[in-house]
Amino acid sequence: MKRLRRIGMILAFLAVCAGALLFLLRFTQSAPAFTYPAWETGAVVSPSGEETPFDPAGLPPDLEEGEAYRFTLTLPAERVEGTYLVFEAAGLAVAAYLDGQEVWRSSSDPAPETANQSQVQLPLPAGGGEALVMEVRPLSALAILPTLARLSADPTDQAGAVAYANYYGLPAGATALALVLLWGLFLLGLSQGKGTWPLLLPTLAAALLTAHRMALGYGNGFLPQPVQALLSALGYGNGFLPQPVQALLSAPWLEWVAALALVGFLVLHRERAFWKALGIVTAWSAGGWRCWGWSPTSGAATWPGIWRISSSRFKRGSGAGRCTG
Repeated sequence: MKRLRRIGMILAFLAVCAGALLFLLRFTQSAPAFTYPAWETGAVVSPSGEETPFDPAGLPPDLEEGEAYRFTLTLPAERVEGTYLVFEAAGLAVAAYLDGQEVWRSSSDPAPETANQSQVQLPLPAGGGEALVMEVRPLSALAILPTLARLSADPTDQAGAVAYANYYGLPAGATALALVLLWGLFLLGLSQGKGTWPLLLPTLAAALLTAHRMALGYGNGFLPQPVQALLSALGYGNGFLPQPVQALLSAPWLEWVAALALVGFLVLHRERAFWKALGIVTAWSAGGWRCWGWSPTSGAATWPGIWRISSSRFKRGSGAGRCTG
């Protein structure tokens, strides 16, 4: 009965762990922000209104004086309220028509030294199946042709930005928490005269993984403001570390260095009880070590002490599944 209860407690713990991981995973993913309807027809329109068709999937032909391009497509059905029609308008004289009704007209000829593309975000009513016609005439070499029209309910892709931040931030937060806990255990053991020096290896691994994930995702955005200001004064733009530092922290082999540090920590523990308890815990969960019998009164301020208590309780068949956090 005690054994079944212990197994049930372990399974309940693992179920909560799995649920938390699945819940957090949702915030690291996002659906594509845009749909890209393809132009169905393309034509060169003369000043008299005469049309010369061409394939809109290829390069458009050159225009004569007074001519313009005309692109048409049918919008997807079942469009919901809050959908935007998004397209670039820099360097173009453009007019957009929805079922023959003009909904947009602009003319933009940017300065030669500018390279940014001005973007139109045109809200559309709920519906679908309308004919979209765009007549465009390039005004500069910056013009994008054919016009890249797309539909989105999130034209600035805020969901994608949040998912990107979470994808790097959540693992970095987990390893940072491990870093704090390991450093605390090291200092606790040191204050009690215990040999806790091997704990510096997993502490180093947690620090490397934290810096690695943050450098991959944010450049120097995770650094304190004075450090960012110093980097800017040295000529490094916001969001960029010096190239040697950025290359070092972003290198894939940094994860292998962290793994070697963890292997080194394991190699330093040759006690049979340690490896037996490690095998039992690993079989259940990589995170299950937090639940194996440590308490402030147990005298197990070091990892070997934790594993010895765990193993001895398994031998006695007592309640080793108590989680003390």
